Amino acid sequence: MTKKTDTEQYSPKGQDVHTIAGQTPAAQGGIQNKDDLPNSTSYTWETTPDTTTPGTKPAVVVVTYPDGSKTNVPVNVVVNHAPEVQAINTQRGQTPDAKDGIANLNNGGTMPVDGYPANVTWTKTPDTTKPGLTSGNAMVTYPDGMTTTVEIPVAVNDGQDVNIIDSTNHTISLHAENVISHKTSDKNIIGQPVIRTFSLGAWTS
Repeated sequence: MTKKTDTEQYSPKGQDVHTIAGQTPAAQGGIQNKDDLPNSTSYTWETTPDTTTPGTKPAVVVVTYPDGSKTNVPVNVVVNHAPEVQAINTQRGQTPDAKDGIANLNNGGTMPVDGYPANVTWTKTPDTTKPGLTSGNAMVTYPDGMTTTVEIPVAVNDGQDVNIIDSTNHTISLHAENVISHKTSDKNIIGQPVIRTFSLGAWTS
């Protein structure tokens, strides 16, 4: 009696694989019943799926068993839009809404849109106890249930310090500090101290 190959004994089941644009998911994610297959089974893409653009992309997972036999399993790779992270400006002592750090949340609307980030929550709240540049970590959730974690830059401002983060994550810090120059001659006819404003500094975050 001829011994059956692993391919003949096992039946892997395919499932959709979810990812975000620019990231290649693990091929094993496309197999629903991995626990039913031998421990030493490996999983590879027949051709690396194109994830450069959002959408549903057909792909094939090659299941290779310990005896060397193989099975090709068709699956779909669902590519979501990558989160568009943007800086949040907030006041000292206040915790900003993490949703303000994702520019393409719900594709700019108020209701979930397939393929776009639908919700954002802090997993590490930014420290806003002092002015300057800080950041927080947030979990982004999609309508299909997929999640990913991003870091969101936060500029903390108070009455004297104004911090701005530009699109390249450069930080401009404006520090307003009154510098008093006392009256030195009768030509200062107002007779009050002269206030000269403020110091300006910039640095890369």
